Amino acid sequence: MIATQGALTEGGEFVPLPDIDVNVVEEIFRRLLLGRLHRAKRLSEEFLKSLLAWRRSGFSAHCDKPALADDRSSLERWVRYITRAPIRIDTIGIDDEGRVRITTPPDPRSGATELVLDPLEWIHAITTQIPDRRQHVVRYYGAYASRSRGAGRFGARRPPQDKPPEHDDQEPLSAERKRSRASWARLLRRILEVDPLLCARCGVEMTIVSVIADPPVVDHILRHLASGGGSDPFEARAPPPP
Repeated sequence: MIATQGALTEGGEFVPLPDIDVNVVEEIFRRLLLGRLHRAKRLSEEFLKSLLAWRRSGFSAHCDKPALADDRSSLERWVRYITRAPIRIDTIGIDDEGRVRITTPPDPRSGATELVLDPLEWIHAITTQIPDRRQHVVRYYGAYASRSRGAGRFGARRPPQDKPPEHDDQEPLSAERKRSRASWARLLRRILEVDPLLCARCGVEMTIVSVIADPPVVDHILRHLASGGGSDPFEARAPPPP
């Protein structure tokens, strides 16, 4: 990771840190990681204590020399290293037969320095490196986090506010107005000109009991209804038995 050699106060003042003890960083990282594995029930209490008692932790922390603010080449080199792609673009080529040839480090067993793939194998190999949706590969914390950006130079925090300021001529929102602020319902009402929260038969406002978000389950339900296997929920039914 890349971090500033210091910290920011609440007022946005930068306080430099004279030195970083890598042994302390290593121990904090080890305890945080093992504690998280224990809370995720990946490590038992006994095994956690055993790992913490090891003389050699198995972790290693290294702190390189700091780069000055005007040392653009070092900053760019480190940023490129951290955000590097899974494969260098200059190591990829296409031969006369249309195959993808990738220059690789020497294989420890065969000594080969090149990997040859057909186009479909190449597509499969490179697409496995694409992160899942909403999965962040690069994370920002502290003054570099999204919530701190735009708050001033060096990410100075704005003074906390319990609630946004209200104008004297602003009328309080009614209960109906507050309900209409549901984003998904408002968008459907604008596009389809129908209120999804009102019953189509009696016009009474409905209550959301659950939401199905699993695509295979949704597809299964829709296919079942399209095949005639399901009944119309708004179709008149016989009264319940006495």
